[in-house]
Amino acid sequence: MMAYRKFKQVFVAAAMAACASGASSAVVTMSATADLSLANLIGGNTIQAGAYFGNAAALPLTSPVTVATGDTFVLNLDFLGNQQLTVNNLNLAWALVLTQGYGQGSTITMTGTMELLGADNSVVASATKTNTDGSIHISQVFFGGEFGSPASVTFAGLRYTGVVNAQDVNPRTYDGPSLYFTGSQVSVGTFVSNDVPEPGSLALGLLALAAAGSASRRRPAAPGSLRP
Repeated sequence: MMAYRKFKQVFVAAAMAACASGASSAVVTMSATADLSLANLIGGNTIQAGAYFGNAAALPLTSPVTVATGDTFVLNLDFLGNQQLTVNNLNLAWALVLTQGYGQGSTITMTGTMELLGADNSVVASATKTNTDGSIHISQVFFGGEFGSPASVTFAGLRYTGVVNAQDVNPRTYDGPSLYFTGSQVSVGTFVSNDVPEPGSLALGLLALAAAGSASRRRPAAPGSLRP
């Protein structure tokens, strides 16, 4: 009984401390789509998109989300259509979201993972870290070495998942996604969707359909049935 009382006291104290600090445990998700054809390509080795870099046309504002200490923030960022990005000798990868109105500057500590996703949504490269930053945005800057220093990586979108360990302004509201990648060479391309049949497969399918129709027309009528 004494052990139970002690556990209850510790549990209640921890709960009260969490409430007092404003900590929570919600999962807050933001989804955005970047049009890489409108992004800023600088010197063949840098790409920028979003309001943070003065290019909201390539990555527009989204519906605002509010994130508190203890929350998990998830950013799903796709590229428009079949666009994909290739970065050789990846140096820096940054997918950030600005505070609403670009105010509420705050020191924020996060533990997060950035996953670069292939056309089939598989993870082609990822990096995880914990650090403290101080600005008007959420998420973290990752460096090439944290991804394993890939010679080249091609991806069709990304996912950032980060836990807010602490922030001076709590909570904060965000609505301005942006991205920034650098390497020895950065290029925008397209991929072929697996949903579209290859020409050979399409031709075989049409032949099979034609053969089935021909066989149906040649099938003899059942006894007693009327024929035209």
